[in-house]
Parts: sequence; structure tokens; C-alpha cells
Amino acid sequence: MSTESTGKNFIQTAIDQDLAPGGRCHGKSIVTRFPPEPNGYLHIGHAKSICLNFGLAKQYGGTCHLRFDDTNPSAESDEYVRSIQEDVKWLGFDWGDNLFFASSYFDQLYEWAEYLINKGEAYVDLQTPEQIRINRGNINTPGTNSPYRDQTPEENLRLFREMRDGKFKEGEALLRAKIDMSSPNMNMRDPPMYRILHKEHHRTGKKWCIYPLYDFAHGQEDAIEHITHSICTLEFENHRELYDWFIAHLPVPSEPHQYEFARLQVTNTIMSKRKLLKLVNSHSVRGWDDPRMPTISGMRRRGVTPKALRTFCQKVGVSTSLSTIDSVLLDECIREDLEANSNRRMCVVDPVKIYIQTMADDERIEVEAPNHPGMPEAGSRKLYLRNRLVIESSDFRIDPPEGFKRLSLGGKVKLRYGYVIKAERVTPEGVVICSHDPESLHGEGSLPKDVKGVIHWAVDAEETNEDVVRGTVNWYENLLLPESTPTDEGATSEEEASMVPGTAEVETNEADKDAWLSTLNSNSLREYKAYFEPAMAEAKPMETFQFERVGYFVVDKDSTLGDLACNLTVTLKESGLKKTEGKHAGRSRKEAQAAQLAEKEAKKKIRPQDMFKDQTDKYSQFDENGIPTHDAAGEKLTKSAFKKLHKEWEKQRRLYYWRALAILVSYGWSWQTTLGAGLDGSCATLLLPPTTGQQIEVTKGVVRKKYTSRRMLDNDDASLDPVLAKAKRALWRLSSLPDDIADPCNEREVLRWYEGKQTAKASRRAERQKEKEAVARRKIIRLGRLALRQLELGSLRPRELVAKAPKLESLLEPSAMPSPTAEEQEIYRWYDRVCTALSSDAAVDDEHTNKKRRRKRRVEAVEEGSLEALAPPG
Repeated sequence: MSTESTGKNFIQTAIDQDLAPGGRCHGKSIVTRFPPEPNGYLHIGHAKSICLNFGLAKQYGGTCHLRFDDTNPSAESDEYVRSIQEDVKWLGFDWGDNLFFASSYFDQLYEWAEYLINKGEAYVDLQTPEQIRINRGNINTPGTNSPYRDQTPEENLRLFREMRDGKFKEGEALLRAKIDMSSPNMNMRDPPMYRILHKEHHRTGKKWCIYPLYDFAHGQEDAIEHITHSICTLEFENHRELYDWFIAHLPVPSEPHQYEFARLQVTNTIMSKRKLLKLVNSHSVRGWDDPRMPTISGMRRRGVTPKALRTFCQKVGVSTSLSTIDSVLLDECIREDLEANSNRRMCVVDPVKIYIQTMADDERIEVEAPNHPGMPEAGSRKLYLRNRLVIESSDFRIDPPEGFKRLSLGGKVKLRYGYVIKAERVTPEGVVICSHDPESLHGEGSLPKDVKGVIHWAVDAEETNEDVVRGTVNWYENLLLPESTPTDEGATSEEEASMVPGTAEVETNEADKDAWLSTLNSNSLREYKAYFEPAMAEAKPMETFQFERVGYFVVDKDSTLGDLACNLTVTLKESGLKKTEGKHAGRSRKEAQAAQLAEKEAKKKIRPQDMFKDQTDKYSQFDENGIPTHDAAGEKLTKSAFKKLHKEWEKQRRLYYWRALAILVSYGWSWQTTLGAGLDGSCATLLLPPTTGQQIEVTKGVVRKKYTSRRMLDNDDASLDPVLAKAKRALWRLSSLPDDIADPCNEREVLRWYEGKQTAKASRRAERQKEKEAVARRKIIRLGRLALRQLELGSLRPRELVAKAPKLESLLEPSAMPSPTAEEQEIYRWYDRVCTALSSDAAVDDEHTNKKRRRKRRVEAVEEGSLEALAPPG
């Protein structure tokens, strides 16, 4: 059964195969693990791995271990251990008794290292880090054997024990596995196993001065814990060969298997621990739990709920296709959860003062407002109207644009839960003088045509009193400027733990590493002295609210009664403050969308060689491709700056040529044919079988169609794998090449992309099924309870019961209700007893009796008898 048809991801499919008869785990329970390194706080990327590993264990009745890979004492601490445990618990997962530390296995790992030395499969290398780097070669050049590679096991054992005893300085010696220095897989070129670090470990103290590298440690840790499915991110795909090599060459108690999935990448979000640590150490943020940080603790302080994060990870899904998820999806998941669980309050963030001149200064009108409009059981709170109020500055315009639906001079609006007011004039001090309609206090359903809308408000006062609470609103935005998500160059935290100086394939200077700091958003935090309604005096730290017409907020954990502070969690879709900002401010939504579409279409027509030619105020020299190489002052651009520009150029090149290629292929041309027509490209393989004999000529980026004979230019590719064929057709139907496909002729890339697309489609289908199921549940409960109540009151006659029973049966079909609750099952059984009794009545005629007559007699028979046997449940 295919993944597409079952709606399962590839890992679930693999587990099903492993648990099936003949599978490697048949008759056993699966064991997964979440293995963070305690060198920082967990971020949203880790949340996906937590949900995946613990979720799979729960789904299949197995267990998930929480293991700390604490093999690098340079950056690890108990603080990080505690924070990680807190984050996993907060997300709703429990490891039970399965809490482990890699440091607990140091003795066993050391013993296995000596085992490989004695077998002649590991040696101590005394080369300098620079020599190791040079001799390692690169992807095009085989490595060179170390001069220490052929030392005897006895000599290697002596040197290794001297490493353990502290007789070498850091970097002077390294234990390496003896595999193959000419392997095309760089990870197999005598990888390091142990390095020297004269650092005190947060658990073992000064017992060790040598520590195992991640690649050597984590597979053996999995084997010790009898992990059945070791799930990593895609950057470890090339490490799997080394993972399996160590498992095969050591006397381990079990044989785990490694699987890789695409790690989570979110727009405008930093996903590198190294960069997050840089932000903390440079005081760019206020700590790991700063609400702007994508750490789990930061998101918790920002008011994000565990359910919202779990829902987000579920919707993202699991695949092997690398893609970047729009942060809009996360915002939607947060709103969806907070909408149902947040009481409403009013808060004015950016105020304009108004004075209602038709109200007396001592007039104080008490009004009652619901805490949640959709939940009467949530209760209500009291508000107090005075003649001096504040409203949002975005809700008032002296000269409003066309279509403005809020307060303007001479215009009317209704105050939420209050009066209709009219703006008469504005004083030199900026106070809006208004009048009010005393008869308009109640009712907001249907407003007169001259009333433009409903706006929120607060009482104007310099300090907190019984009518208003004064405090601070922390308005957060992304840490990074739009479309400036930095590439997480180098290694992940796990890879960084396994790296030894000199073994990296590419050395990046510090200036280039920190170039991303220039993309930080200087306005990521704005503090407002806000006006809150009086009910906020009772707000507790970490309590969430919806500030009406503004967004969802949480009371900061350090907030006090005398110093109320609220953090923005996420704005409403139509937040008043957000409407006034942005590139398309002042336009309607349709106008903004049309403008964006026009910009994209215009961009498609720009040749990549010409995209920077008008930026002579920024750049003075360009290479042969038109990419800037020197700034306006003549200084050569840094590597990172050039790399960023080259990335933009490459994106434009793909966009521009894809436009032409899409037209070509739609007429049946292959990539090979387009190359002959003069288009840029690097493939010469058939993408799609041609369907016509039309000839396409490409000159200077303009595609012209010429009709010729109906001759097929390429052979029909009927032998193509059906799934691959579907993937290629889906790819070429797109208007632009997806970002996660570098080469459209790489079948593996195309299949990964298509698999991710199908997984997302299956996820959406499952969501729709859940919605359908929820609707069915509500109908069943409503019908069932109504019928029970009617029976109790004696108002439901058997004739009506007969009519209702089939309707309930249709709702309880497996397709509509795969897993009914106990109450729903009980109601169904009751209806079933009714139907059975009616159909088995002696008065019912045989099969040939007229249907109408048979139903009539069935009802009469029941009416003559007793309904006690058909008593409803409960």
C-alpha cells in the first residue's frame, strides 16, 4: 500500500513494515529517542523532533527516551538540562523512567574504542589539525593516508591511554577510525572518534579529558538503549554509512536503524543554536526566553500554547523534502487555539484622546460585557464609560481615505458596548471633541447606515484607578527583516559537537559568519504605555487574552499588579495597528494581492544578467554574470555578501529560464532539446515524452512557436515509473521552480518534492475528515439528546422515532464516524434496539407486503404495546 493511499508518512510506513510478520521488530515494541545536546535552549525546530519521536512511540504503543548527548563539556551545563526537561514536559510529553545521559556510557564507549584499536580498526593520529584538513582531500580529490595510520595496535593503545591520562594538549592527538581515505563519502575518510578537551564536565567533573565525538557515540548509545528507530534530520543522511559501520564492527547489544527527515525551516526565523547564543551573548535580546526568540521557552513567554505548537508540527508533516514553512501557518495555529480559550478585553495601545462634550464630567455609565462572545459560561465583566476616553490613533482620520470605516471628522462610530459618537472638531492639542447619542447604549447588531463601524476604547487617566489600568504593551515583530532568513551555514548543534578543528571542509572567517547580524530588525520590540480596561487589574501572570480588534496577548511572567506588562502573541488577521504598516498600506486586500502578483510577473521577465545593472549607487564592478563584486566605494564585497547576491541571482536565473522552459515542455520539448535551442541548463535527460510535433525557437528569452510537421522529436518514455511520471507532470505544471529543487532533472529531488506535496495533501485531507467527523458528532449528540428529552416529556411518538432512527444510523456510518465516543455508542445502541423491536413486531407482513402499509402497521403495533422495553439510555 502506498504512502499516498494510507495517509502515512514514510517513517510510519517503515515502522509498519518492521512490525509486520517477518519484519525486524515483529513481536516487539518500538523504541525512539529525542537526543538533544545540553548546549542551549530548545527551539521550534526541536519541537518538531519532540512531537515526531514521542508521537510515534505513543501511536505504536512503544517508548521514547529523553537522552542528553553531553559529549562536549565546552558548552554544556545543568541549566540547559533543566530547561530542556521543562520544555519537553510543557509540550505535553513524558519520558517516564527513560531519562539517560551519554556521559553515563563513557566507560563503555572507551572500552569499545580500545576494542577497535586492538582489532587494528582505529589509530591515534598526531598530525596537526591543518595537516588533517589538507590530507582529508575534498569531494573531487581522494584523501591521503596519515603517516600514523599503520602504527601497531600496541602503539596506538599506548598513545590512546596517554591521551586519557592527560599527557597531550588539546589538538595534539586524535583517535580516528581506520576506514577508507579514498571513499567518496567524506564522513568515511578515517573519521575522528575521540578528541582531547581539558574541560570540566557538568556531570563527570574532571574524570575525563578525552571525549567521544558525536558520530562515534550516538549510534552506540542507541544500541545500548535498544533503540529501534533512530530518527535524525537530513544532514545526517551521509552519516548513516558511518553509523552502520560502527554498529557492524562493535559487539553492541542491539542493531538500531537510522532514518532521516527534513528538518523544520520557518521564514524569518533563526534556527541555529550558534546564532541564538550569539544574540544572547551580544545582548541583542534579553535572554533565551525573550519572546522574540524562537526558543520554546521564548514562545511560551510570548503566550504560544503547547497545543498550538503540536498542531503546527502536525500540519507541517514529515517528509524528506527540504522546504521552508511560512510563519503564517504557525500564526494561524496559535490563533486557532487562543480564539477558543482567551477571554476578551479592551486595550488601547497607541492612543488618541477624545472628549464627549455632551456628557457631564461626573457622569459614569456602567456597562456589562461578555468575557467571551461564544461562551456564555465564561461570564462577564464591568466597564465604565466616562466623557474622557482614548481610542487607537489608527481609528481616527481628519481626512480619511476612500472606504475608511472608522471615526472621521463629521462621521459616526459606535464605541464597543457603549454609545454612538460623532467627531465634531479637533483641538490644537489633538483632542477629538465628540457628541454622543444617549439612546444608542445597547445593541451592536444592526447599525444605522451613517455609523461607520465599532471601535474599542478605554478611559483616559494618567494612573491606574477604578475605571482604567495603566501598563505596558510589548509589541513584538520578527527578529529578522523580511526575506532575510540567514542560511544556517556549517553544522547543526549535533554536527558541531562532532567537529574537530581542521576537519571541516570549508573554513569561514568570523566576519562572514556574523554578517547575518546586519539583517536584524531594529524595531523587533516596541514598548507602548497602554490603557487597559479595569478587569485587567485581576489578570494573572501568563494568562492570555484577546485585546479586541488588536490581537492576542499574554500577561508577562514578571508582571505585577502595580506594573502590568502584556506581550503580543499574535495579531488578529485584521489588526488595526498592522493595517497601517507595510508596503501596500492604504490599499484594499484585493489591490495589494493584485500588486504583488503584478510585481512577480514583472520580475519573471528580467534577465538574470540585468537584475543588478540599475544599482550603480550600491555597486561599482560586476562579474561576467552581472553579479556585483565591489561596492560603490570600490571595496571588494565580503564572501558572505557576494554569496547572498549570487543566491539572489541564481533564484532569478531559475525563475527567468523556468518561464521559458515551462512553455517549451508544455509543447512536449525535453530539457535536452531546450539546450539545443540555446537555453541555460545542465541536464540532458528526458523530462516528459513529447505530445506534439511543434517546434519552439528561443531567441533572447522570447519564445516563438512555429508549426512544422507532426514529427516526434524524442522517444515516448512509456517505461517511466508511474509515480515519477506524476511527479514530473506536477512539477512542470507550476509557474515557477520550487525553492527545494535545484535541478529539475534530478529524479531523486523531484520525487522528494512530490512526496512532500502528497504528504501535505494527505494531511489536509485528514484535517477535513476530522472536521467532518466533528460535525457528525455534534449532530448525533444534538439529535440523541433531543430525542431523549422528548421521550421523557412524552412528546415523541413512535412514528417520529421510526423517522429519526435511519437518520442517526446514517450519521454513525464508519465513513462519517470512525471512532464514536461512549455516549454516542450508547445512543446508537438505544436506537438500534428501537429499530430491532419495530422490525421484529409480529404485525409486520412478509417481504411482499406493500411498504407503506407495512410501516403503518408496524407503528400501530408499537402504539398498542409498551415503550418500557425501548427506554432510552441513562
